[in-house]
Amino acid sequence: PPSVVLGSVTSRETRPVVDGRDLTTLVSGNTAFALDMFAQVATSPDGNIALGPYSISQAMAMLYAGARGVTASELQSALHFDVEPSRFHPTFNGLDLELLSRNGDITLRIANQVWAQTGFTPLPAFLDVLTRDYGAPLAVLDFQRDAELARATINAWVEQATEEKIPELFPAGTIDPTTVLVLANAMYMDAPWKYQFDPANTVEDYSDPLDTPLGHHVVMDFTRRIAPFGEVSRGLDLSEIKNV
Repeated sequence: PPSVVLGSVTSRETRPVVDGRDLTTLVSGNTAFALDMFAQVATSPDGNIALGPYSISQAMAMLYAGARGVTASELQSALHFDVEPSRFHPTFNGLDLELLSRNGDITLRIANQVWAQTGFTPLPAFLDVLTRDYGAPLAVLDFQRDAELARATINAWVEQATEEKIPELFPAGTIDPTTVLVLANAMYMDAPWKYQFDPANTVEDYSDPLDTPLGHHVVMDFTRRIAPFGEVSRGLDLSEIKNV
């Protein structure tokens, strides 16, 4: 594994002091960013959309820790990072730890990592934030000497963090000798359905090819159950399927 560079902090703060109002502000800001992002990508003609806005917010929060001036202001505005800067990162740490504590029947893992070019010398304060508030001490790789080895190392980390669900986050050509810094956030969740499929009432069938992006048949599990359905009189039909 690559070596890590630490500042004065050597481990994550697992009991951060967080004001409840800051936590509410952070969650509201993350939600606002998620809606802004959805509004942008929803115009795509590619069909179904799967987004991970929390992962994006957390990865960009690590970048925000090292930003200053106009760059910091633009990140703060675009991502709705509305908590006062001196309390922002401890609050994000508190939110992340709260989510990770909600286990029970749900397996949730959230991992962060930053890789930098060998010889890159970030400020100690940035190193401390990465380690203390994100559990992501700066790792060192030599992108200039062997970009493919660096890419394989990062992809292996992501694959392990996601239980092999994402084997190649960075495809060939995305990391090259000019790369200086890579930030990654990986999230893995395994949770049961609230309303599980009864095997006795579930059959395999083909989806309508018109419902798939390329018009292909896809084998799916089908079941029958009653679900709430709402309708408004303004030419828009809405339906809700809870917890699926």
